[in-house]
Amino acid sequence: MKRQAVTIALGGLALGALGWMGCGGLALERSLQSSPYDWPTFAMSSARTGWSPATLRPPLRAIWSQDIAGGVGPGSPVLIDSVVLLTNMRGDLYAIHAGTGKTLGWINLGEAIYGSPAVDRFVAVVALANTRASLVSYDFYSGSVRWRQSYGDIEMTPLKEENRIYVGNLQGIFFAVGTVEGNELWRFALPANTKFKGIRSSPALSNATVVFGADDGGLYALDARDGGLLWRAELGAPVWATPAIADDLVVVGTIEGTVAAIDLSSGELRWLHHAGAPVHAGALLAEGRAVIATLGGLLLALDLQSGRIVWETDAGSPLNAQMVAASKIGYVGTLRRELLAVELDSGQILWRQALGGRVKSAAALGAGQLFVATDDRELVAFQEVRE
Repeated sequence: MKRQAVTIALGGLALGALGWMGCGGLALERSLQSSPYDWPTFAMSSARTGWSPATLRPPLRAIWSQDIAGGVGPGSPVLIDSVVLLTNMRGDLYAIHAGTGKTLGWINLGEAIYGSPAVDRFVAVVALANTRASLVSYDFYSGSVRWRQSYGDIEMTPLKEENRIYVGNLQGIFFAVGTVEGNELWRFALPANTKFKGIRSSPALSNATVVFGADDGGLYALDARDGGLLWRAELGAPVWATPAIADDLVVVGTIEGTVAAIDLSSGELRWLHHAGAPVHAGALLAEGRAVIATLGGLLLALDLQSGRIVWETDAGSPLNAQMVAASKIGYVGTLRRELLAVELDSGQILWRQALGGRVKSAAALGAGQLFVATDDRELVAFQEVRE
């Protein structure tokens, strides 16, 4: 049974929210135009640093929450042009108005989605956890799928750069894919991968170099143009975290708690630190530091150039999500249903807020707001308390 389409004007951006019983619907009436203070991709940028130049100081207050019908994977919401886009483990792609929390539309794409959508104006590319049609390009303007292609089981966030999508699968193959038709441009298979160890680490990209970790304990750097192997760094344990890149350094942690900084150009080890507990989330790179969140509940700030400890803070809960930052304030959700605000200079916890569910994924920042998804099927928006 079809419902009537509803058009909503949002400060100059008109959005069509179309809905059909059973499968949903999602269409926009104009393209999404990103600004410097949006959160247009997972971890803010292709370098995956998790840092925004915006300011957002605690205390914050919740201004709305929205039921998103399913739990979320390790990917985060993204924010573009006053629209929050996010996925869930039911296979849904949602569009929600950042200011009001109104659901503008949703579409079910068929299988569980672990990562964030890779969005460019009218198009979102989403990776699905199945072996049949696992990479999907959805057109917001027509409200329909542009293409579906099979790239194996995918449990990570694809990265879009210009006219290419970079993505890896659980069979241990990494691809560059054309955005127009989803055609394969090149592939790289993990060497000597007789046990089919996979790629769960979402890629980062800088200076035409795409970097990702793998279950075989390697951190790989490929030439983004042709897929040629530039270097492989052996980290000794599976890498599920997303690498982050700044100042020609790649920082990443392993599931055994090793944190490494690798020279992006040469692949040489700059420093190594043992965090004492597994690291599943990417590092926040800000203020000349790498801030690491561990499953042991430790927030650890390391000097980006030397690896020395700047501060340590006990979050009081296991941490599965990357910390993100608005200028000098970091925000991270916990597995004990809290949202924390931390001063990046000192590591001091400035503010705590109870949540309705555990947080397994990074937040998104922008438009003076913070957006947090929890595993009780809820997206919550916060903003500064204004007197």
